Amino acid sequence: MFNQLPELQQVDADNKALVGQCILFFLENDAFCKEIKSDFIKGMAETGLLNSFCKVYFNSKYETGDIVPWFMNVVFLDLSYHKNSDKDTFRKFIDKLSNNDAYSLEEMYRITKKYNLNADKIKNDFKEYVRGITDPRDVSVFYFTSFSNHIFYSEIRILGYYYEKWFGEKYNYIHQPHIDRQNHEEETTGK
Repeated sequence: MFNQLPELQQVDADNKALVGQCILFFLENDAFCKEIKSDFIKGMAETGLLNSFCKVYFNSKYETGDIVPWFMNVVFLDLSYHKNSDKDTFRKFIDKLSNNDAYSLEEMYRITKKYNLNADKIKNDFKEYVRGITDPRDVSVFYFTSFSNHIFYSEIRILGYYYEKWFGEKYNYIHQPHIDRQNHEEETTGK
């Protein structure tokens, strides 16, 4: 749909049409962000995980379960809120998202270790992978944290891109001891 990322200056971060085009570019072209539009993630959202995510992180409800417009609106609101932010303020905001993502990944890692599951196999068949988790609470936590990771990391990738574009400095993810973001980024972007 979008072959080229539109230019977005920080001062224009409240231009909903322009920001929407930029977010769509990421959803169409970024290997990780495009997962937000996948049938799997959409299905997870529709089963109530998006509403649960909103309750946990926003203390609100989101009834429809349609993740794409919800995600686009969240990213737009976050970018527009930081239209006039300095580098440190914007970085601290992304750090907050990164900390939430790190928590999600740590929970996934904990469950993977508890059930002695091979983390490399999760990419092949998520539902089959989850069958190795026997405690229903752990299954629920694993689904929720996996879903949360997709939301957080996708937004971090977008905001991190603009952090670098606007401030001339690459955003460094919060250290996550069990997840190598550098290698993951190379796998998904080829960079």
